[in-house]
Amino acid sequence: MKRSPLSPISAKRRAKLAARRACVEAVLERDRGCVFPRRAFAADFPICAPLCYGVLDVHEPGKRSQGADPTDPDQCVALCRTHHRLVHANPQLGASLGLLDSLRYPLIHVAVKGGES
Repeated sequence: MKRSPLSPISAKRRAKLAARRACVEAVLERDRGCVFPRRAFAADFPICAPLCYGVLDVHEPGKRSQGADPTDPDQCVALCRTHHRLVHANPQLGASLGLLDSLRYPLIHVAVKGGES
């Protein structure tokens, strides 16, 4: 079976990848760990050691379609994989902590059934 060769990466794409790589390095150097509890609870938590494990992800809170730049370190934060998944699984929590764009995920007010019949 004959296979087609892989297409080469364009110069524009190569530049975007290099910029993203530089952004990731800058964010990881700046944050030095997951920022989730520092944003959620107190500024004096160095890392979220009890809940964090594994790799760190660089998370972009804003939407690219509305002008957020994934290569700008000021628009990105470091989250451990656990908290990154938590933020995306619970968008209202992420929006309330400033880890997701609040316009994209408006807070939903749910009526709770009480003792009334």
